[in-house]
Amino acid sequence: LVDGDTGYGDFNSARRLVQTLERCGVAGVSLEDKLFPKTNSFLTGVGGAQQDLADVEEFCLKLRACKDAQSNPHFNLVARVEALIAGAGMDEALYRADEYRKAGADAILIHSRQKDPSEIIEFCKIWDKKIPVIIVPTTYGVGVSKDEFYDAGASLSIWANHNMRASVASMRDVSDQLFKSEQVLPAVEKNITPVKEIFRMMNEDEMAEDELKYIPASKPSIDPNANKEPQKERYFGYDFTPNKNINPDLIVDSFVKEGSKFFTGVPDSLLKTFCESISHSQELTNVVAANEGTAVALAAGHYLATKEVPVVYMQNSGFGNAVNPLLSLVHEDVYAIPMVVVIGWRGEYMDEPQHMVQGGCMQKIITDMGFESILLPVCADVAAVDAVREAREHALRNHAPVFVIVRKNTFGKGKRVGTCEKKELDGPFSSTGISRLDAIKIIDTLCPKKDWVRVCTTGKSSRELYKTTANEGSGHLEDMLVVGSMGHASSIAQGIVLGMKQNDLKAKRVLCIDGDGSTIMHMGSLSQAGQLKTPMLHIVLNNGTHESVGMEATAAADPDALSLTGVANSCGYEKVQIAKSPEDIAQFVADFNQADIDGPWMLEVRVGIGDPNAPLPRPMETPVQRKEGVMQHIAN
Repeated sequence: LVDGDTGYGDFNSARRLVQTLERCGVAGVSLEDKLFPKTNSFLTGVGGAQQDLADVEEFCLKLRACKDAQSNPHFNLVARVEALIAGAGMDEALYRADEYRKAGADAILIHSRQKDPSEIIEFCKIWDKKIPVIIVPTTYGVGVSKDEFYDAGASLSIWANHNMRASVASMRDVSDQLFKSEQVLPAVEKNITPVKEIFRMMNEDEMAEDELKYIPASKPSIDPNANKEPQKERYFGYDFTPNKNINPDLIVDSFVKEGSKFFTGVPDSLLKTFCESISHSQELTNVVAANEGTAVALAAGHYLATKEVPVVYMQNSGFGNAVNPLLSLVHEDVYAIPMVVVIGWRGEYMDEPQHMVQGGCMQKIITDMGFESILLPVCADVAAVDAVREAREHALRNHAPVFVIVRKNTFGKGKRVGTCEKKELDGPFSSTGISRLDAIKIIDTLCPKKDWVRVCTTGKSSRELYKTTANEGSGHLEDMLVVGSMGHASSIAQGIVLGMKQNDLKAKRVLCIDGDGSTIMHMGSLSQAGQLKTPMLHIVLNNGTHESVGMEATAAADPDALSLTGVANSCGYEKVQIAKSPEDIAQFVADFNQADIDGPWMLEVRVGIGDPNAPLPRPMETPVQRKEGVMQHIAN
């Protein structure tokens, strides 16, 4: 956190400072509400006796300019309130702090030059944690426990100059001893930092490694045969890891305690243990929705009947599905329905391309839609519980959705979920003896890509197909692996069929490899295929679960409740069948190849769940490279 003075001038200087600091990689900047050029808050002589405060409106606009110039959502803008330093009083300090909060400040730094902490503690208690408060207990913190400040509501203490003052005292002491003794006494050497430690702090070992890399071999500056540890591979991205994993049970129980007992959504890998905790709680109702939009609508309907604030959960990759009902149904300017939306933040940093796109714009989209959001704290369970409670209260008070954004690795393991006995195959259809990977290998053999244009749904299905074909070397770009867009694989396949028909391309047939969760997510595409009479083979691999995101059951887990083939048949599919063995798959593909096809065929393959933690490769090619490979494969 950089002390940015007043921003070194007007709004333009301040916002350029923010952009420069972001490029440097710092976490945030503190700007104080005094006139430029300013004097130190503790000076009382000439130039320091009068601490001139900036105009509130002008400083608020400076803060807003800085927030608008900010590009990294995690950069923190701290507004430093100098009203107490200037002797303007507590009311003025509180007024300024609240105006700065409204202008976009992420935290307030309140300062005082009193000798006791009463002034700061009074401010913190009245402020009541509207946004975090930072304190700098230089004069008033001597002999005062940090707990006294934190209990009053302070969030962060900065001991701003103690190290500098300590170094001055130490240097004076050593210099005095050297001057008097005219030698380095053992007592002096013992109490100062060894030269070796100075070199370590300067990262001298890395410099030696880099000399090997960047100085020509004919001119070595160090012995290349010296014993060295193997150089570690360096990771140049940034992967957020919290300093604590939040207990998901506490968050779920907090919602229930406050009266939110209806949960609905689409499971998410970042919310895996949170979803597990929801599923295993006996105190609430949970509905795994077909997609994120239907989850919002379900939540809205439940609120209309109960007045309870519902909880919706999703991954940000499915945010697009929820946009329509969020804006046209529950928005405060439409039906004004409160709810808490817990959303996993894929693509915050290094991630798959589709997640990087969505993760990079998620917060801006939420803001542009007019919704409030908070990042779930990871510092302590109690802070996280307080945050979701505040989000719920805000949603209820403002009659609008509030988003709780959850970063990677935020949630730890809850206590509700026990360890299950490990089986070779699991899930509602384990009795078939076929895993999804087994089925994909069979399909790859029966429907070779030289004769087929193959579209495979997102998630593990695509990665298992990639694993099956990756060893073939060149020519493995022909398969359309749908890296995102869950539920749209069959529509992509239908579009390919129509395009090939338009261009009179008859050499290859079209196969869509789908999953039960993705089929259910946009089931309307089945009626579309039936209406268009697209001659394609639609194979749905049904394991009855959202496997990679917590093993939550899909509606297709119970064939008596939902028959995927029955729905397809009703939607106009020419032929449908359920496969329970490799022989069933082979026979259906053979029939498809021999028939005069006049519409879509669906084969539902019921598969068991293999090891959910088995390593799977991710495609090394970019989506654009794959797009070009698929288009060339279709054209040829």
